Amino acid sequence: MFEIKNIGLKKTDFFNKTKNIEIDKNQIKNNLEILSSDEFDGRLVLTEGNEKAQQFLVDKFKEYNLKSFNNDSYLQEFKYNNSKVNNVIGVVEGTDPELKKEVVVIGAHFDHVGEGWFCWRVPGTNDKICNGADDNASGTVSMLELARLFSKYPTKRTIIFVGFNAEEMGLIGSKDLANKLKELLPNYNVKYMINMDMVGRNGDKPLTAAYGSLNPKEETILKQTLETLNSNKDFDIVNGKNFKYFPYSDHYPFYKSGIPVIMFSSLLHEDYHKVTDEVNKIDYKALFKRIEAVYNVVNKLANS
Repeated sequence: MFEIKNIGLKKTDFFNKTKNIEIDKNQIKNNLEILSSDEFDGRLVLTEGNEKAQQFLVDKFKEYNLKSFNNDSYLQEFKYNNSKVNNVIGVVEGTDPELKKEVVVIGAHFDHVGEGWFCWRVPGTNDKICNGADDNASGTVSMLELARLFSKYPTKRTIIFVGFNAEEMGLIGSKDLANKLKELLPNYNVKYMINMDMVGRNGDKPLTAAYGSLNPKEETILKQTLETLNSNKDFDIVNGKNFKYFPYSDHYPFYKSGIPVIMFSSLLHEDYHKVTDEVNKIDYKALFKRIEAVYNVVNKLANS
């Protein structure tokens, strides 16, 4: 049903060699349209729509040939309101015999607010569902596209892809994973964490790249990496300490645990948490460009 191909090519640097990066524009659009459709009912945690979104990510990780992270399962269970909920985790093993033990985590939350209390209705519309096309289907499909690309072109370090759940309830899924890294990933050392949260709007502005680390040396590395790859002014580079939204997305529990992080976001807009955050308002030209830009950052960090 979704087999239309429209491949855009961009050249970048892998291991100091030039290769083509295949951004599958139609797959990105199809994935976003599916995740933000009424069928998923706004992906509110502990609803059927949220479980459908979870299964959608599992199916995509399988399609993209990601390894399951634990006993043939892509699901990492945690508790929310005394109920079982899951993050979705897939692995692309690194190619370097030593560096493969180090990990770059790439995450985005796939849950949203559905028809719940945090979904704001809009006068003049009969819509009751907050489909969350930008928040955060845009970040989720960006994460999925990076998973597809890095599965084709693995890096020296291992990359672990995470669809976080229950972010809207207070970063519940990311807190759980950040607290259990040594337990759940005993053979890996998490080197960096990259988070994408709302990256599909405000296309007239650069993508905000808020970096941070409790280690000053690592913080400098993140800043220099972003600056080196910002010749096209893709990013508005800010220190997380100076960014008011820094504590409010899934990178933050990792930051607090001592892992260097970058949060990518195109920031808020008038449709935030409203029923009007729909797929027809996504700026796809900006989204495609941003996925390529984030790819280059991850590629640099995962190979350096």
